[in-house]
Amino acid sequence: MAMLVNIGKDIALEIDVEKLNASVMQHVVYIGLRNILMDSHASDTEDKHGDEFRAKARETAVAKLQDMYAGNVRSFGSGRTSDPIQARVNLLATQQARKVLKGKYGKLTDVKNDEIVKVRDAIIAKNKDSLVKTATAQIASEKALELDTSDVI
Repeated sequence: MAMLVNIGKDIALEIDVEKLNASVMQHVVYIGLRNILMDSHASDTEDKHGDEFRAKARETAVAKLQDMYAGNVRSFGSGRTSDPIQARVNLLATQQARKVLKGKYGKLTDVKNDEIVKVRDAIIAKNKDSLVKTATAQIASEKALELDTSDVI
């Protein structure tokens, strides 16, 4: 199974996860889960919740894990979707939003994520049909891709 992974700096890599051995996959899953769950409770601070901040952080992380068990995933820049077409639409529009904003500002270091999301959403609103068509074709193409992986490891 291949997936497009946006790693920042306008770089997206197509990753064939079937080429990753079990140890690497276990590490990838561990790091991914740790990062997602850490991010989920980052705003639960002592300043905000007093002595109960650790309990609140745990509650938030457990809720996030339950949300993930329910099949909900967060795409870049907000919005939950378990729909692969919508996730790809979001990715394509986010990539385009970053290009537009880079053209406007010259660099993205000072651009807040909220602005990227705002531009992404405007791009989706103006180009929904085209984005869905492209996303659908890309996903279908990936599913149809058959590679001989025998004897490659």
